[in-house]
Amino acid sequence: MEALKPLLVLGLLGTILYGAFSVVQRGPGAAGPTWQPPGSTVAATTDAPAFQPPAVDLSTPPVPAPPPRVSAPSVQTPVAETSLDQPPTYLTAQAAPPPVVAPPVDPSPAPPVASPPVASPAAGHAAAAAFASDWADAHDKLAAGRYAEALAVLSVWYDDTSLGLEESQRLEDLLAQLAGTVIYATEDHLMPPHVVAAGETLQSISAPLGVPWQLLAKINGVDDPARLVPGEQLKVLRGPFDAVVSVSRGRLSLQVGGNYAGSFPVVVGRQVQDRVGASLAVVDVRRGGTSGTAGPNGPAAQVAYLATAGKAVVLGDGLSIEGVEDPSLIADKAPSTSLVVAAGDLDEIVDILGPGSHVLVRK
Repeated sequence: MEALKPLLVLGLLGTILYGAFSVVQRGPGAAGPTWQPPGSTVAATTDAPAFQPPAVDLSTPPVPAPPPRVSAPSVQTPVAETSLDQPPTYLTAQAAPPPVVAPPVDPSPAPPVASPPVASPAAGHAAAAAFASDWADAHDKLAAGRYAEALAVLSVWYDDTSLGLEESQRLEDLLAQLAGTVIYATEDHLMPPHVVAAGETLQSISAPLGVPWQLLAKINGVDDPARLVPGEQLKVLRGPFDAVVSVSRGRLSLQVGGNYAGSFPVVVGRQVQDRVGASLAVVDVRRGGTSGTAGPNGPAAQVAYLATAGKAVVLGDGLSIEGVEDPSLIADKAPSTSLVVAAGDLDEIVDILGPGSHVLVRK
């Protein structure tokens, strides 16, 4: 047994040396495959690429843009009925005050006349801020579908001399669209609709409202004013309409209850110009004949034609609103007692103004 011990030691030593030699020959990279989780498709090779997760789009979906702000409703756009819980106080064409009798002339030298006060920059800034506030308020009302209230807010700024040219143009463009929707379209914005009772006619309905029945016929598309269907609803509005003539701007503007209701170019005769500050009553409306649409051409012929044309709005003091094909041709030759508009415009005016209406003449 003692003789076998050296042999066992030599055998064990040889086994250890042989294992070490085998490891050196294989190298460290020849180790077995690494562990892969279940379901993995990565190959168990030494040159397999590292696992890359799929690309994930972390961007949020685009948020839809808010609807555009309503800038102005179209005249033809149907709009919801508006309820005016608190009707605003509107401007109206007021009658001119009675003339004041001048005192006796004092022969002593008159004191020097002071220059008219000049508006301060602060006043101009205040007016601009007030208009900007009303403009924003009106657009909020437009966005809410409260068109009648928007028209009322902006109408008070019409012809305001504190506005610049660009502001005035934007204002007038919007007022024209609002007037078309609120006043002349069939939707009810100013009053509840009128339900026709048996035996009623447009004449009987319009009389207490102070508007011509012809206007209600146009708005409601009624062909025969004497034959209404009981139970049908008609758009109605309360008048009378008034007009304001601006001599310096050559413009006749309509309003109803202080709301802007349209404007037309006008040639102002000399006697009308001399009545600045006066409120002229409408005493008659003549609808017969033509208003110049079939009249002769040329300035002299058109002036002569005015004397025979049957259509006109007759005012107090012998003045009148008349029409010719092209008023610009007679700008310097208009009859002194006339306000001359285009023939097509007169066709509209005679169905809007009536007894109870006034025409205010401004500088």
